[in-house]
Formats: sequence, C-alpha cells, structure tokens
Amino acid sequence: QHFTQPPPRYNEASLVKSMEKEGIGRPSTYSSIIKVIQDRGYVEQRERRFYATDIGKLVTKLLVGSFDNVMDLKFTSHFEEELDGIETGKFDYAEVLNEFWEPFQKRLQDAQEGMPSQRNVEIGEACPKCGRPLVEQLSTKTKGKFIGCSGWKDKEAPCTFKRSLDGKEILGPEVTDIVCPACGKFMLKRDGRFGVFFTCEGAPDCPTTMNVGADGNPVVTAVPTKHLCPKCGKMLLFKTARNGNRYLNCIDPKCKYAHDADEKGDPKPIPDTGIACEKCGKPMVIKVSWRGPFLSCSGYPGCRNAKSINAELREKLKDILPPPPPKKDKAALQTVDEACPQCGTTPMQVRKTFRGPFLGCTKYPDCKGTKKMTPEIEEKLKAGPAAPAAVPDGGEPAF
Repeated sequence: QHFTQPPPRYNEASLVKSMEKEGIGRPSTYSSIIKVIQDRGYVEQRERRFYATDIGKLVTKLLVGSFDNVMDLKFTSHFEEELDGIETGKFDYAEVLNEFWEPFQKRLQDAQEGMPSQRNVEIGEACPKCGRPLVEQLSTKTKGKFIGCSGWKDKEAPCTFKRSLDGKEILGPEVTDIVCPACGKFMLKRDGRFGVFFTCEGAPDCPTTMNVGADGNPVVTAVPTKHLCPKCGKMLLFKTARNGNRYLNCIDPKCKYAHDADEKGDPKPIPDTGIACEKCGKPMVIKVSWRGPFLSCSGYPGCRNAKSINAELREKLKDILPPPPPKKDKAALQTVDEACPQCGTTPMQVRKTFRGPFLGCTKYPDCKGTKKMTPEIEEKLKAGPAAPAAVPDGGEPAF
C-alpha cells in the first residue's frame, strides 16, 4: 500500500537550487534573500526546514492579489535578464526601468487605495470581559495571529483580553512567590509559544528566566554573570539548554557569542588540540553538534573551516573529547494502551521533544509510526501505565 506524500519543505540548499532553476536572484544575493525572509518573520526554521508564518502567508496573499504580474516567477527572471543586459550594454537602462515603473506605479496607487486593512479586523464577537468588539491581530513577536479586545488602547478603561485562534485565553504576566536568584525580586509567570516560562519582575535590567522542569518545578535557564563578552563587551548570561548543556551567551542577540561553561557559570578553558587550520593557520578547537564532536577553526566566523573527527584523530584526542551523551533507557519510557498506526503494535511509548509530548512505536527504529497527544490519551496516562508489548515465542522485547 502506498500513500501520496506532500513535497518536502525547503531548506536553505534546496531553496537556493530552486531559485537557480527559476532564474531568480544571483549567487551574490541568495544569502541576503534567505536572511530577509527570516528577519521579517515571513518564514521560520524548524529542524532546518522553512515553515511559512501567518504574517508570511498574509503578505503573500496581499501581494499576489495586488501585484500578480510582479509576483510571477517569469517576470522576476525576465527582469534579472534585462538587468544583465544593461550591464553588457544590450539594453538601455531608462527603457527597462520605464517598462517596469509605469504599470507598477498605477498598481501601487490602486493597492494603497483599495487594499483592505489587516489590522483590528472585527470578527463579529464581543469581548467576554468588557463587551467591546473582538478583533483579529498580528503579533510582532510570534509572527502569528491572535484575537484581542478592541479596547486595549483605551486610556481610561483598557482591556487586555487575548485568546489564541483555537479559543484558549492568553493570560498576561502573573506575579509569583518565586524569588529571582540574581536580584531578589519576584518572577513573573508568562505563557509562550512552547508553554509556561518565567521572567524577572526587574526585566529588562535583570534578564533572569526560568522554565518548568520535568518535575513541575521552575528551573533557571538564564541568569546574569560578572563576565563580559570578549567581542562586544556586554554582559554574558549563564544559560542551561534543554539537553542540560551549560554555556555563556552574550546578552545582545546580534552578537551571538557563546562559550561552554562549568556548573558555577565560569567559562571552561578551551583544550589545546595541537592541530592548526589548513586555511588560516589558527588553532582548531573541538565543537559539538547534534551529530557529535567535530573540529572547527577558532577564527570562526572569519574562517569557516571545519572537519570531522576520524578514527585516527579520535585516538589522538581521546583525552580531551567530550563524553558521549547517556543513552536513554527505552524500557523506562511511559506507555499507553494505543495501537501504532503503521504496524499495529500495542502499547505505544510517550516521547518528548521541545514542541511537546507525542506517542512513538515501541519498535522504533524498525517502525517509525507516531501519534499526536490528545486529551483522551492524556486521560489514559493518568489512569496508569499500559501492559508491555507482546513478545513472540523465542523473540526479544520490542523495546
């Protein structure tokens, strides 16, 4: 049995390849195009793939509706060819620009007069708190849509009611009795894209943040330190990643400086590998990605030379290589009485990612069947663990 699959989502490489095929852009502009669509919030990257945001879909819809000729792939590639022709002297630049500008100017004027506003569009419902009309709005932070009260700007009696598109109310910051470990003020409970988190009441002067741990208690994820960034001189934050790794990160998001840290929040010394970069001569350092450790030039981002660690290098660097992460005990995962949609194996195991829990087949990686977590399944989990998967005679347990 075969199932049709949607085309795979673009990553950076496949998007550049597609632009090359369609004649859009040039090698010198590919990286800036990819940067712009992310900086403006039209797309976001998840697992190295591009996903269109609500604001990206909305902008595309409005542009195609008002400028269908400009948004056409053939127009873009045709105009790129004419620009190349201007450079070689084949076309006159004034004629090419007039060919584009005259019809574009008229369409631009029509769009300014006739394009409907996308801000504060009433949805035909009244606010449950104050009775004023509810409107659809776009978040500048999440780049997504939400429903809010139209009276949020009222100076005398403002209303801050907000809810998501699926009807769940978005609560504002709530003062808790959790004390900030850096400044002693109280932490504020907030709802974010990935669940509940905490920020310091003294923000932005105090950038301390917390997440909810596996046991339901708050866990510090970022706290200010006395160390200064070697690149820009600003404060370094001591952070803890979801996988437990500790590191120092510059408080300025534009700086992007990061360095491994110890349990006290002090920078770890960089071990000497004794290997020089073949391109610039600077020492190579050990870095770790999701695939494992590798060698990278210490002159990054000026020099982007990197290479994998083969068996010979692994033997040479065995004393300074970071230990491999501990393997997860699949037998310890919580199970629920649900059948795998691909192979029918019962039960399924509860697995977690940064986007939340889901169900996975106990025969993974032989079977990669998954199920979404639903309220009904959550009720089953509260009732207790399921029986282990059946084991054929002479066979081994599925996990």
